[in-house]
Amino acid sequence: MNGCFLFVVGAGAGEAGYVAGQKDKTAGEAMSDQWIFTKVSSKLSGEDKLKSRHISVAVDKGVVTLSGIAYSAQERALAVALAKDTDGVKSVVDKLTVP
Repeated sequence: MNGCFLFVVGAGAGEAGYVAGQKDKTAGEAMSDQWIFTKVSSKLSGEDKLKSRHISVAVDKGVVTLSGIAYSAQERALAVALAKDTDGVKSVVDKLTVP
């Protein structure tokens, strides 16, 4: 996962984390991605309407990728909308699945 930040919303705080690679980024891009990662992750974990806690967030040069499980089409749409509504996000790649 070169140049990405990864966050997994988990049942406990100990399950959350990120992976960062800086190879192909300027310092400004890395800081921007970290900020976007933090804001999107915070929005997802703080949203009461999202029951799913199995959503991963990766950010690479302003592009947010959401992957994992959303337990309904509404949760999926909400997660994508929250990410898109974050300052600095250029686009959102939706890789969420609904069981």
